[in-house]
Amino acid sequence: MPLQSASRDKLDKAPRQQVLAFPGCAHLCMHNPQKIELSGEDRELLHLLRSFLSASRLTIDGDPHRACALISADPRASAERYAIALFRTLPSAARRRLTFYCGACDDASVDEMWLLRLLRAYQSGDDVSAAALIGFRIRPESRRFVRFFASGLARMLAELYPIPTQ
Repeated sequence: MPLQSASRDKLDKAPRQQVLAFPGCAHLCMHNPQKIELSGEDRELLHLLRSFLSASRLTIDGDPHRACALISADPRASAERYAIALFRTLPSAARRRLTFYCGACDDASVDEMWLLRLLRAYQSGDDVSAAALIGFRIRPESRRFVRFFASGLARMLAELYPIPTQ
């Protein structure tokens, strides 16, 4: 018994900040254990994406095939249409549940950072990095839809939110 109580005392005194969340359970965490620094442009873009996510929740579930056909048939399709189609596709396309914070949150989730990196890769013309990012999170049968929606969204947002210079 003394060994168990000594172990329990050590655990009770151990700093709690050293515990890391299991990657598959990131959606259970309220905030990231690490603070992610964003540039002003990326922060504005993230808030815009969150507003698109909110708008996508108000739409009916759509078929990605139909969304692709409708968007590709309209040369004046807006960034909002690409974003709503992307956010409607992501829950069924992702390998695991993705986490997006509410619009007022100053922190960025790991999945939001993934989406920002994906859009920035398309904006910079780095299709190889974009394909790798999609491959990490998206099921093979849905990758072409996510590529289409994300590349279109990145193209639409390129003028409003250029890639920040270091």
